[in-house]
Amino acid sequence: GDGWACCTDSYRLAAVQVADMPPCIVPAHTLELVSKSSNGDIDMAVEDTRATFYADRSTWSTRLIAGTYPTWQNLAPTDTTTFLEVDADLLLEALERVMPLLTESNRPVIISADGDKIMLAARSQDVGDATERLAGTYPLAEPLGLNPIFLADMVKASGPGMFRLAVNGVSKPAVVRTDTSMSLLMPVRTS
Repeated sequence: GDGWACCTDSYRLAAVQVADMPPCIVPAHTLELVSKSSNGDIDMAVEDTRATFYADRSTWSTRLIAGTYPTWQNLAPTDTTTFLEVDADLLLEALERVMPLLTESNRPVIISADGDKIMLAARSQDVGDATERLAGTYPLAEPLGLNPIFLADMVKASGPGMFRLAVNGVSKPAVVRTDTSMSLLMPVRTS
């Protein structure tokens, strides 16, 4: 039957519904290598304690991780009524302009409302400040801090057009959800 392919690094999570997916845990390093080595479709077979991946003319095999994957379905709220909405291309361009200031890996981009616009802000003690204002909506009263690289990855994965990010608060996960996929991003404290 259909299952979910899910991966996480504790700061973000992505899940996509996959046909005929048996329950198993594959090492992240294996998935990274397989995805970088193939330009097309990848088939997967699971037998007992091993997974084998077939792509192009290559075959990879790996030992599965024993155990049960943690329950992830309840991490993302399903009743969100507040959304950050902005054009995906404009957001990516703005992130590319402010990211050079964020040289430290834990520095967030700060998202807030600025009248009828969204404001992205970046601050570096060594370089200074940068802000970008974009047409869009941001529904929260407090600013939201997100890892700019992870946010850019999420925007790219969602595709062109309007990017719609469910936000329930500045300390709760931000989520992009479709019928067959979900991406979750944990916020970064801004103070």
